[in-house]
Amino acid sequence: VIRTLEQKGGGCFENNKEDFRPLVVTSTGDVYVATWYRIYKNDNQLFTLDSDYAYDMFCVVE
Repeated sequence: VIRTLEQKGGGCFENNKEDFRPLVVTSTGDVYVATWYRIYKNDNQLFTLDSDYAYDMFCVVE
């Protein structure tokens, strides 16, 4: 199973798919929590963003 987290970049086009940057995760049964600048996987920090971007939504897709 491949799960994809999508990090939305800045910009004016809210629904433009080109405004998303995919982050691919290749494990199953994991728990993800997103905060403004970090994503945690199973209680461990997975990604950290610099101050130019922030996670305002994310999804896990099988």
